[in-house]
Amino acid sequence: MNRLFSIIFIFLTLTLTACAKKNVLAVPDTTAGPVITAGNTKTDALKHICSGYSDWKSVGMSGKITSLNLIVKPSVKLYMKRGAELLISVRVPLKGEVARLEADRDSILVINKLNRTYISESLVTLQRLADVTLSDIQDLFLGRVFLAGRGTLSKTDARRVDIYSENDGWLVVPTGQPDDSLVHYGFKTDSDGRVILLMLTSLFDEATAQLDYSYSGKDTELRFTFDRDAVSRSLTIELNAPKWGDKGFDRIGIPSDYRQVSIRQFLKLKK
Repeated sequence: MNRLFSIIFIFLTLTLTACAKKNVLAVPDTTAGPVITAGNTKTDALKHICSGYSDWKSVGMSGKITSLNLIVKPSVKLYMKRGAELLISVRVPLKGEVARLEADRDSILVINKLNRTYISESLVTLQRLADVTLSDIQDLFLGRVFLAGRGTLSKTDARRVDIYSENDGWLVVPTGQPDDSLVHYGFKTDSDGRVILLMLTSLFDEATAQLDYSYSGKDTELRFTFDRDAVSRSLTIELNAPKWGDKGFDRIGIPSDYRQVSIRQFLKLKK
């Protein structure tokens, strides 16, 4: 299951820079007594959470990586076709594009231009591990609650989630996650229904990951933290407002003189 977390981490760490920190992961506080909803209360909560989930075909986003200790922050450009394609480009002033991710329904390609290396993974393999689809990964960037393998949460999914009411929002926990399941996940939203936390835990190797969201106007800050074997890695990305219907940019594929490496090698390579 470490393979699953590694792939998710790569989606959010395209600069391939070692940014390990000693962090303490914040686990949602349930001691205050969140109350499970039912009936009309649950229906109303579900409608409120999904009210901002407009349909879309393509979207573009841009921003920068702010957590790296650099004077000039790397820029990020992202393009998605719903359920079909995800492209991410990372650029650094004076050097141009330094990293690229290209994913479709079948595969994931991540390229490190600084080291002239790449990894190529089957999305089918990822789906067998945790029912994760490209649509689910896209929802990560859009800040939407999703049901792994089933897509974005909808108003008709009352039977597929438990919703707990809190003073400042809701906890949304997909049902059908057995106690002995290798991966558990859940979401926390604010009172406006916007996702403010996605938490992932792996019982297989005791790894945990969380994605925190904060909002400023139409812009979003994503702070990703991955913790395993007493070591934490974190990355913060600021994204501007989505541009719905964006035309995107072209794929580059695998350059002929690049070398394929494993995920473990890929994350450890330095210029």
